[in-house]
Amino acid sequence: MNLEGLEIFLVVAKSKSMARSAEILDMTVSSISRKIKKLEEELNTELFHRGGKEFHPTSQGEIIAQRAEILLAEAQNIRNLVNSDDKLHGPIRILIPPSLADILSIQFFAPFMQRHPEIELRVKVTLGRKVDTLYDNDFAFSPNLPQDTSLIARPLFVGKRYFYAGPELLAKYGMPESPADLSRYPFVGLLDNNKYSGGLLTWDNGSGRNGQIAVSCQITSDYPDLLASMVSQNLGVGCLTEGAFRNLPKSSYVRLFDDETYDEATLYGIFASREHRPHRVNVFVEELIEFIGSNLI
Repeated sequence: MNLEGLEIFLVVAKSKSMARSAEILDMTVSSISRKIKKLEEELNTELFHRGGKEFHPTSQGEIIAQRAEILLAEAQNIRNLVNSDDKLHGPIRILIPPSLADILSIQFFAPFMQRHPEIELRVKVTLGRKVDTLYDNDFAFSPNLPQDTSLIARPLFVGKRYFYAGPELLAKYGMPESPADLSRYPFVGLLDNNKYSGGLLTWDNGSGRNGQIAVSCQITSDYPDLLASMVSQNLGVGCLTEGAFRNLPKSSYVRLFDDETYDEATLYGIFASREHRPHRVNVFVEELIEFIGSNLI
């Protein structure tokens, strides 16, 4: 019997939900189910009543949960004694979009390395591509959920998208009064955007206004920065986040419709489930999520 199995069992016993336990533990439901089954085999007893939506401990399960809580608390005390002066060391490999790399390089990565000078930080820029698996990386930022179901995907923040156009394009076509007017404008399209499909762009301002626009995209890309550059060159209207324009002169683009939001984009943190994560990656993930929650949301 190992302590990890007892810890997982205790979380499920308290939450009475596999899905909720998966969120708490940063594990997949299937991994938790296997761990519980293995613990039951080791103890030769059923720990939960099965069949309903909630997981309620059996009478034996309740007794074991009480004992496990005492045991795990003491185990944590021992870990704290051993690790109190332990320094983080080793590599942390990250995939990150360029717009976020610019922000985090100064505001998060530099302070993190000062706190943990023996960490080797290896950062690869994804250039807008969606992330389906980690390969040999420890953490990735992704605009989509991964196909690899063994990975954890945690929403980090929601970015707002707006309609943008170049000043010369507006001089030629006029200033649109509503998104419906954009069907007569050239457009630049963001690939891997579930709001754009088959020549139709679905928009929703989050305040009760929504609709679809038939758009003609001569330029499409999965790299928002490239599309922002095309907008600034007056080649089309784009629905993009403000960060895509961060390196462009403000005089080269115009945000339309009184700065109303017309789409949202969730950015996920992708990482391995906890049983496959080194301690240094756990610390990195915890500090990163705390930073984003305090500074970017």
